[in-house]
Formats: sequence, C-alpha cells, structure tokens
Amino acid sequence: MPTTTPPARWRMRDRLPKRAKSPQAAQSLPTASATPLSAHVRTVRVISGLVMFYYVLVHLSNHALGNISLDLMEAAQPYTVEFFRKNLGTLVLGGAAVTHFFLALWAIHLKRRFTMPLWEATQIILGLLIPLLLVQHIVAARIARESFGAESGYTYVIWEMRGDAWTYVLQVALLVVAWTHGCMGIHYWLRFRAWYPIVARPFAIFAIILPILALGGFLQAVREVNRLSENPRWQRALDANAATIGNDGAMELARLEIDLFLILGGVALAVLIGRMVRRLLERRRGIIQVVFPGGIVVTTNPGPTVLEVSRGAHLPHASVCGGRARCSTCRVRIGQGAEHIPPPAAHEARVLTRIGAAPNVRLACQIRPTQDIEVTPLFPVPPDMDEVRNPVDYHQGREMEIAVMFADLRGFTTASEHQLPYDTVFLLNRYFKEMGSAIQISGGIVDKFIGDGIMALFGLEDDIVRGTTNALRAAQEMSTRLRALNNELEHDLKEPLKIGIGIHTGVAIVGDMGWGAARSLTAIGDTVNTASRIEGLTKRFECELLVSAEAARIIGAQFDGCERREVAVRGRNTEIEVILIPEARDLKIVDPVG
Repeated sequence: MPTTTPPARWRMRDRLPKRAKSPQAAQSLPTASATPLSAHVRTVRVISGLVMFYYVLVHLSNHALGNISLDLMEAAQPYTVEFFRKNLGTLVLGGAAVTHFFLALWAIHLKRRFTMPLWEATQIILGLLIPLLLVQHIVAARIARESFGAESGYTYVIWEMRGDAWTYVLQVALLVVAWTHGCMGIHYWLRFRAWYPIVARPFAIFAIILPILALGGFLQAVREVNRLSENPRWQRALDANAATIGNDGAMELARLEIDLFLILGGVALAVLIGRMVRRLLERRRGIIQVVFPGGIVVTTNPGPTVLEVSRGAHLPHASVCGGRARCSTCRVRIGQGAEHIPPPAAHEARVLTRIGAAPNVRLACQIRPTQDIEVTPLFPVPPDMDEVRNPVDYHQGREMEIAVMFADLRGFTTASEHQLPYDTVFLLNRYFKEMGSAIQISGGIVDKFIGDGIMALFGLEDDIVRGTTNALRAAQEMSTRLRALNNELEHDLKEPLKIGIGIHTGVAIVGDMGWGAARSLTAIGDTVNTASRIEGLTKRFECELLVSAEAARIIGAQFDGCERREVAVRGRNTEIEVILIPEARDLKIVDPVG
C-alpha cells in the first residue's frame, strides 16, 4: 500500500428503489376491501370523548376560579361554558355525550368476557357512573333554566343545593369521576406516541392539581353563597328566582329525574338481553378449541376474540390498549387453523404493516376464530412500553436484510497487561461510551460488547439503503471520536488506540435470543459471520475500515481513490470483494435520495 492515500470519497449513483426490510415485510397483507365499521366507530368514540373532555376541562377551570371569588366564577362563565348553553353548543355537547355513551354500551355488548386488567375495568365502571351522576345536575342546572326560565348561575345553583348534604356528595363525585375517566381515556389513547413520555409527568401533575383547585373553588363558593344568603335582599332575590319554578315545576323536574333514570335502566336491560340472545345463538354454532403454548387447550364458543379467550382462561397475554387495535402487544403467531381466519380489516392491517409483521402474525384482539386454531403470543408480559411506542416485529424473530458492523481495538490486550485493573476498566468504559454513542446517534443498535470488540446492527427500522449509509456514518463518527479520545488520554497511553471496523450487508435472522437476564436482541447467520471476518482483515491490510463490495453496491456508491481486494473469508466457498479505507473519518457521507 502507498504511504499516502487520498481521502476516501464516495458518491451516490442514480436513485435506487427502496427495499423491503425483509422478505416477509415485502409481502402485502390481505385486507378487507372496505374500511370496517369498527374503524369509524373508534374514530367517533375518540372525537366525542375529546369534546366532553374539553367541556369538563373548562368547567373545572371555571370552578377553580372560586378560590379567588364567586364574582369571578360568574364573570368567567361566558368565556368557558356559555357556548355549550347555546343551541349549537347544546347540539355538539349533547350529541357527543349520547354518542359516547351508546358506543361504550356497544363495546360492552361486543365483549364476550369481562376478564380484563384493573385499569380497563376501572375506566368502564367510571364511564357508566357518569350518566347516573349527571342526571340530577342536568335537570337542576339546565332543564330548569330552559323550561321555566330559572337562573342557573353558580349563585342560584349552589343556593338550591343548601341543606342537602347528599347533593354536595353527588356533585363532588361527578367532578372526580368525570375528570378521572377523561384523563384515563387521554392517557391510554396517547401513551403509544413516541413523544408522550415527555409530557406524561406534566399531564399527570395537571390532572391531579386541577380537580383539587376546582373542589376548593366550589367549597369556597358554597361558603360565600351561605354568607350572601344571610342578607335579606339577597334572600328575596333567590326566593323570587325559585318561585319561577314553583311546587308544580319542582314536582315535574323530580318526575323527569325518575324518567331519565328509568331510561338509563331500560338501556342497560336492553344491552343485557342482547348479550343473552347473542350467547344463545353462538352456542348453537358448537364448540371450538384454541391451543396455546405448552399444549394448553381452551374450549369456547365461536365469537370471543383470542385475547378474550386467553384472558378468560387466566393465561398471561399482553394488551396495552385493552383490545382496541391501537397497539400490537397482543399479537400472536398463528399455527394450525390459519386458513380459516378472515383477512385483517383495515385498522388491523395498518398496525401489522407498521410493525412489518409476518403473514402468519395477527392481533389477538381482532381475530374471532370459528374453528379450531393454534396461537402463540409474541409479546412479553408485562410489556415494555418503549417497544410499544416503537413497535417492531423483529424481536420475535425475523429474517431481515441488514447492515452488520464489527469493531475491535488493535493490540489492546497486550497493552492492558501492563496496566492496573482499574485503569483497564476505566479505559474500556470510556472507549465503549464513545463508540456506543457514535453508533446510536447514527441510527444503529449496539448488539453486544465482546471483550474489547463491538457488534452493531443497522437497518432494523429503516430500509437497507439507509441502514448501510448509517453504518458508514457510524464508522466515520467512531474514527473521529477515537482520535479525540487519544488526544484526551495521550498522557495515559503509551501508544494511541487503534481500531479496525468491518461492514457487510445481507440477510440475517434477527430476534431476542438468550435466557433470563442474558436475553437480548441479536442477529445470526452468514452475514454476521462474514462481517466479523472482514473486520479481522483490517489488521492484515493495515486499514481502519473494510467495506464489502456488496454494501457499496446496495448504496450505489463509488469509493474514489480506494483500493479493492478479492479476499478469501473463512466459512465461504468463494472470495468476496472488499474496499480498503485507511481512515474512516475521511469518508464523505451522502444521504440516500428519497
């Protein structure tokens, strides 16, 4: 090799088409021809819930102003809840409330079993309590005003509640129940977003503080109304407002409350009867068997989802979203019986596509087997929320086209023999920190540290073109950081640290392997072995980086001024071509087009 070599430069060829992450990912999932009703139902449920959450939010905010004064509470009403008292606001809020309530009943009707996590049961119970607690408030504060022209400001409503401790309890319970149900809905809706952990803590603090302030403002307003009612002029004004309703009006409002409770009871009875009728019809369709790992067989009627079957049998099964197809944690691998399952609907197909699921992987919350089926849950219990927010299917084992990097310190073992153990550990940890950070910021994943060596994977969450580009970027950053580390430790090192890096691309089997605490994400296969062998050749060719010609071909790069060699690699019958790059930091990285 010449003593001086021009900087390694590479340029992109014409734009290349993006490649699928794996042969499985390249296959298109069969989907239903039209968007199912359930997908629209989910959207409507979210929108109606947000409308009601906004109303509760501004209502509690208005209550909180009572900590300052009752007059401020009254003055703020036109800017908070007044819109919802107008015809359009009433239509929006009332429509959202009725829609959300009946969609909740519909969801309950669809459930075959009520074995579920505590948080899901709590959310359902709180949601069902809201209409019951809301009846008296609607009748006293809204219908009385609309039907009889009674004043429904804070002062009058609080005065009407005087002497009835049960009414106060109901109002406080309504406040706590409605806000808790809404916050739970927001939390379980957004917690899959990658950015949610950033706002989760502030949201939790706000969710706790606001109802406390609202309750304090309400109690302060009660004290102020009691004080004002001692004034005879205020008492006459309040009595005059109450007279607009009269005894007959009060009896009519009381009957209306009873009628509303009867309507709610009738709706609940209708749901119960509907579930009983459906159960009888499903029993006529016979019994099926769902086979779980370990030979566990659960017999059931057709109709329940696989998730409901496993929960009913008390088998551990992850499901972060509660079976709403918002996450992929309940996914299962289908064995025998897969041919009898309908293709995924649009919302399930979107989730499966996002995680790059294999064709035999489905969401347990969405498949309702009608014949015997064999399933294997793929997600650990309890689930890792980082994996939920960044769902990928390769943890359970996939064949993928990836870029593999191996890096090794040159001569470190010999040099460490003359160092104290503490110094050796300190130096290695500093080295690993810099190299690991370089890999991570370049889009790679550190597979493992092996002695003084490193194995890293690229392209697990990108196409292979970008993955290979990121591997080269990581090599460049590692070389740059190693030079800086040598400068920092020049007084502690007899000789500068040297590194050898090998990069190769190809198909490998990726997944979580190992046992217990030693289980971790890794890759195996000929591609991994070849990358390791290429890294070992850097010592022979006295260069810092060796890139296989296959990796260069994938990114469409021409490494101008770099030597190419045909080399024999142990374990392969044919020679492979590699590109010698003396200094990895001299690479000129060009992002792939598109």
